[in-house]
Amino acid sequence: MIELTKDIIDKCFENCIRQSQYWTNLYRIAFKNWNNIKEIKGFPKVSKETGIYLAQKCIDFDRKHHPEVMSGGLWLNKGFGVNYDLKEDWVIDVSGVEVILK
Repeated sequence: MIELTKDIIDKCFENCIRQSQYWTNLYRIAFKNWNNIKEIKGFPKVSKETGIYLAQKCIDFDRKHHPEVMSGGLWLNKGFGVNYDLKEDWVIDVSGVEVILK
């Protein structure tokens, strides 16, 4: 499990003006070897509470910076999944993800 507190999430959105910036920042938290990754198969998972917080951050970001797109759409399509059985909040579970290195 990888720590992902509200403060860490909030920092991932700071100074971003494009969706891809916060998305990359969050994935860099999940995968420390981000620059050596060729492909990721599957999605990291978070708890329901963490997932709701992340989704709301993305919706708020899009409403402010990209009002012409579906708010939260990028995160819905390419963000972390929610594992409703995951009891621990504020962590990322990457155990079901296959990482292919360059």
